Amino acid sequence: MDSCAPAYPADSVAPFCLRFVVADRPGILADLTAILARHGINVDAVFQAPWKDKAALPFVVTLEPVDEERLGNALAEVAALTFHVEPPFALPMTP
Repeated sequence: MDSCAPAYPADSVAPFCLRFVVADRPGILADLTAILARHGINVDAVFQAPWKDKAALPFVVTLEPVDEERLGNALAEVAALTFHVEPPFALPMTP
C-alpha cells in the first residue's frame, strides 16, 4: 500500500483528517490548500500546536466529505512536495 494512500474503503465518501510532519517554512499551508482546492476538496479546519522542533513540525488538516478518487489524486501531488519529514497520513472521520 502506498504510504500516502487513504486508509478507508474504496467507495467511501467521508470527512478526513490529514496528518503532516514537515520541515517548517513559509508557504506550506498555501501549497497544501492550493492542491486541495484544485481537486475540489474543501478544508474544514487546521490545527497546529506550538512546537519547538521546527525541523519536524506536526499539524492536522480536517476536510469536508470527499471521495477516494479526488483525495487520492490530491495526496499524490501533496506527497511530492519537498517539505515532508514523514509521509502524509489520511484517516476517515466517522460521525
